Amino acid sequence: MTSKNVTVKYKGKKVVVTLKEISFGEYMDLLRKYYKIEVKGKKTEVSIDAHGYSEEVTLRAIEKVEPDIMPKTLEAIRSLPRTDGIKLRDIALELNPFEL
Repeated sequence: MTSKNVTVKYKGKKVVVTLKEISFGEYMDLLRKYYKIEVKGKKTEVSIDAHGYSEEVTLRAIEKVEPDIMPKTLEAIRSLPRTDGIKLRDIALELNPFEL
C-alpha cells in the first residue's frame, strides 16, 4: 500500500502523520455510508456526503503519528489548524480518491 508523511501542528507541537491507502473493504464501507442512490418512480436520485467522506477517509488513512502525542480520532483532526486539516485531507484524498 502507498503512504505519505505530512507534517502538521497539534496543540502547538509539530507532528508527522503517516497517511496510507485504505483497504478495499474500508473503502466499500465508506461508499455504503456516504454515497446513496434512490430510485423514486422514474427518477434516480444520487447524494454524496463529500464532507463526511473526506473527514472519515482522513481518519481511516492515519497509519501512525510521530511523536505519538496526537490521538487517531476525529476530534484530534478537527482540532488542527484549518490549513493543517486541509493538508491532511488533501493527501488522504489523493491516496484514497472517491471513485465509483
